[in-house]
Amino acid sequence: MRDKKEWEQSSKDINDRRPSEDDYQKAISDGLVTEDIAENKKFKKKTIILGSIFSGLLLIVMVILLIVFFYPKSKNDSSLAASNHKISESSMIDSNSTQEGKSGHVSAALTEWKALALNQQIALLAQSYAKLNPQTTILAAEYLAMAGNISDGSIEWYDSNKIIHKVNVKINQATVEYDYINAKSWETEEQVTKINTVLADYFDTPSAKQVTEEIASRVIDSAKLASLNAEMNLEQIAQGDYSSVQGAWRTLEGRTLIFENNQCYIVEGEQKTRLILNILSADNQQEQGFLMVNSQPEGTPAGAGLSFIPKGYDWADTDKAKPRIWLSNTFGPSAQSLPERQKLAVQKAIFYKVN
Repeated sequence: MRDKKEWEQSSKDINDRRPSEDDYQKAISDGLVTEDIAENKKFKKKTIILGSIFSGLLLIVMVILLIVFFYPKSKNDSSLAASNHKISESSMIDSNSTQEGKSGHVSAALTEWKALALNQQIALLAQSYAKLNPQTTILAAEYLAMAGNISDGSIEWYDSNKIIHKVNVKINQATVEYDYINAKSWETEEQVTKINTVLADYFDTPSAKQVTEEIASRVIDSAKLASLNAEMNLEQIAQGDYSSVQGAWRTLEGRTLIFENNQCYIVEGEQKTRLILNILSADNQQEQGFLMVNSQPEGTPAGAGLSFIPKGYDWADTDKAKPRIWLSNTFGPSAQSLPERQKLAVQKAIFYKVN
């Protein structure tokens, strides 16, 4: 047997070409040439290396395929931007919806507010102010009045001691501003609230409306409020306006004179009789410091003089520190000098205001 080199040369000489690897392997199997051990080892080593490289590449490809098919896909920049745009757009829609909702509530509140009567609006403002200033006597007042305009004016009232109080009010669209002197600290304070809050607190339920309506029934004209708390306004009485003496007047013996709804009534026991009053126009008696009118019980021809004697007028030992009313068919306050027995009669029959 020949070695590989000799066989290759011999095969080339015979076939006129260099033998291939297949020819070489066939010659080995046919026993024509001895196998080159070193070359075979080299070939096997190359085969192992190539197999290892191929296996590694195959493994890498498989790993990449697994990542592509099974690992969660990350969003690309465009899809992420689109997603962020959608989120931002959604947030804007929610924000706009919230703003539109608030605007709608305010608009509805303003519409409801403008539909209310003036006395209802004043009552609601009084309730709202009382919550902001708990020391106020506004809700306990017998009467309330609005001086000026509802959007820029003041609510006025008298307390039980006949002391006037007021709170300045300004309304700008849906905002209410109060400016007042705190009765406890005597310092000027300012408070702010909203129309929709006022309505929600005091006009949103039947029971709340009922309270508001009761307060609204006590709202009167500002001029009338002033006259109600004036102590016997003779000029108004001379014009037939008895608002300054409204209420009950009583003698020491318990006889009662009542002025209500600009009418006068005499009460004796269970009987209440209306007195028709006629102003004396022959002379202006109020210049003397008092005013006398004719009074006639309704349904009878009888009559008597009704004299209005303001505070400070000194007469017949009556209490000049208080306003008085004198009903008599014999004499009036113009009689400056009276016998003692007549003074005693006056003391028993003079009417003083009931607090």
